[in-house]
Amino acid sequence: MKLSPEITEITPEWEILLRQIGLPLEKTDADEPLDPAKIAVLIVSNRQPVSAARQRIRDYVEGGGAALIEADLAKTIFGTATRRRFIKYLNPADEALFAGAGLCDLPPARRRVAQGAEYLPDQSGLKTLAAARVGKGTALILPAGFCAALRSYQSRRKNFPGLAGERFPSERVSRAARGSIRRIIQNALKYLYHSRGLPFLRLWPIPEGAATAFGFRVDTDFGAREAVKELYRVCRDYEIPAAWFVETQSCADWVEEYAAMQGQEIGYHCYRHRVFPDYRGNREDIEKGLAILRRAGIEPRGYAAPFGEWRPVLGKAVQDLGFQYSSEFAAGYDDLPFYPWLGERLAPEGDAFSTVLQVPIHPVSIGRLRVAGYREPEKMAEYYRQVIIEKIIQQEPVFFYHHPGHRHFEVIARVFQKIRERNIPVLSPGEYARWWKKRGALHWEAHFENGQLKFASKGGDAPVWVCAAFPGGEIYLAPIAAKTFDQARRLDPPEEKSLLQRDARLLRKYHWRMLASDILWAYGKWKR
Repeated sequence: MKLSPEITEITPEWEILLRQIGLPLEKTDADEPLDPAKIAVLIVSNRQPVSAARQRIRDYVEGGGAALIEADLAKTIFGTATRRRFIKYLNPADEALFAGAGLCDLPPARRRVAQGAEYLPDQSGLKTLAAARVGKGTALILPAGFCAALRSYQSRRKNFPGLAGERFPSERVSRAARGSIRRIIQNALKYLYHSRGLPFLRLWPIPEGAATAFGFRVDTDFGAREAVKELYRVCRDYEIPAAWFVETQSCADWVEEYAAMQGQEIGYHCYRHRVFPDYRGNREDIEKGLAILRRAGIEPRGYAAPFGEWRPVLGKAVQDLGFQYSSEFAAGYDDLPFYPWLGERLAPEGDAFSTVLQVPIHPVSIGRLRVAGYREPEKMAEYYRQVIIEKIIQQEPVFFYHHPGHRHFEVIARVFQKIRERNIPVLSPGEYARWWKKRGALHWEAHFENGQLKFASKGGDAPVWVCAAFPGGEIYLAPIAAKTFDQARRLDPPEEKSLLQRDARLLRKYHWRMLASDILWAYGKWKR
């Protein structure tokens, strides 16, 4: 049996998800019956299929197949009883099926959910996802519009899990928790494969099959020359290839300091520290700052927007100016890389996906920890140590960032020391982006016949590994070039547990300190 899932329609959100997870994009043939013996899992995407297609989907699941579907389509195709419920977020914290997914914020809306749902409680504790038997098969029924939340690029201030006894740090990030949405989808697909006694295979998101990888980003933001030099020394001491995103207006007279850096990556941040509401304003500001960098012989390939903001018109300007990757937590945070959807309006004659890879980071900087009341360097370093543990559990890379003007270089040194003590591979955000693009260029497929797993690829020679999660709980990794799991490496679950506190009700309570931060944020934007 071919192990690639098939999908009824490749929508923008599903293309993003499948590429992130590391699954082939296989669209169903509209003229062929859906055979459970040939299709491992079927994804019914969020477009209403015609009557004949609905019958084919019913026949597939009733015949022993497994389908991932949203509640509105389940109502139409299977006659599933549903109800509408106002949902702000989902909290899978105590559920083994979705362990590690994280608090899943959605754009607040009334959404149709299956009656009898048993997973993914919402903000009121009511469950929103159902696992239903349909004939001989299984359907996992998500809330309606769950995946379409990925099309939203609204942002808002959120609290993030913190150390016990400390206040939660906050930051303005994307309203939709894209990383949590992806983890829920990934775990749901794994559940469906296992329900059929099949292994779940995906491309591993980290080079060389490592458990995690570390990258470090610097937004220079009016940093004094001496502060920049001191942070550079820390990076050099621990051999960290940081990516420096340069705010050019304040350093125009000494920009050669960045050109002289060795083993570092120089990216572009801004000239004026603001994001403009229109394409022209963003492009002109970027071009003005690029001219300063180019006079020093710097040709940046990475971009990071002021305040971590992102909107499609900014994405279009960044694309047209030739950047290879970008990093804004208003587009995504604590997630795997993806190409943002710009929409047909900005690409009327071509691909509406950006060609600029978005590389998400963990959005809590030392400055935000200070606002939350963290004072001791030991506690700041411990916070980041716990985030590293969480990323290892989630099987994802970890990217932190810092501003030279916030100093606390001893904290950064402690974080780097922990990375080196754990022998975590280190690469710059640009290096990771280039590897990810090679991963995305691979065309691969896997087959499971007579208890044997085999896979093959074409389209590149990137050091990409394949992960196989078996129904019994075993997880194995093998280089895609190996073509089998005969010499695979077993991946054991990490022994450490993250100690970050994550009470959902407290995390999503908007309090006066958050209001004060938002007022200062708005004032800072207006001032510039």
